[in-house]
Amino acid sequence: VTGGSGVVGGAVVRTLTHQGFEVVAPDRSSGYLNSLIDFLKVQPITPDSIVHLAAEIPASKGFADTIELADKTRRIDQIVVGAAQLWGIHVVYASGCSLYDNFTPRCHVEHEIIDGSQFGHYLQAKKDGEEAFRGLGTASILRVAGFRGAGTPTWALAGRFVSAAREGRAITVSGDGLDEVDLVDLADIAEAFVL
Repeated sequence: VTGGSGVVGGAVVRTLTHQGFEVVAPDRSSGYLNSLIDFLKVQPITPDSIVHLAAEIPASKGFADTIELADKTRRIDQIVVGAAQLWGIHVVYASGCSLYDNFTPRCHVEHEIIDGSQFGHYLQAKKDGEEAFRGLGTASILRVAGFRGAGTPTWALAGRFVSAAREGRAITVSGDGLDEVDLVDLADIAEAFVL
């Protein structure tokens, strides 16, 4: 599990472990790109599959949505694509629901070309990742929605609202406040990755 120390990745690791799977997650502490490359070089056995959740998410770092962070996400994706090709294994790739076209009023299907003109750098990198993993022919792509539940960090939407309410601060909404947001429980997201 790449990204196993993250919020969703941690939930996936716990779910897989609880179901009796042997789970390996590279250590992020020494710099993710280097630790992922080193991990893949010394992996003593070929894994059955990869659940790929690692990315440089701007919001989780308190950073702006920069080209540099997007390029790190692309590099991580390239490393995992290479490992999947080398080992000939299936990858479950985490993307984001923000890639659904929310700018036109009609429904879209998964295989349609996505107009990325409205995307920031991070979402463009996730779009590029979807294309790279789709090209493998041995990948599943799951677009993760906003999440809630035990372990939700304060930078996440639900976490910001809960923190503000607990501290007696006003809950800030953007725009006219009429947008609706679907949030999915972390345990349910983890189950989807395990299926």
